[in-house]
Amino acid sequence: MARFVAVPLTLERRPFRDGPYGIVDEIRRAVERTKRAHPGLAHCRLADVALKKRGDRVQVTLYFAP
Repeated sequence: MARFVAVPLTLERRPFRDGPYGIVDEIRRAVERTKRAHPGLAHCRLADVALKKRGDRVQVTLYFAP
């Protein structure tokens, strides 16, 4: 397995009001969804997160490490 696995995804830029931590809650849910969709990541940990504003969206890259 590579040292890191990068998983790009896009979030809509909107007021993140679903939880008390806003975008952090959105990222937490994205990590859970990604691990369910990619069973090979089940035993990996989230090592880093990159955020980039793209117009009305936020480009998020999740970096997983074994």
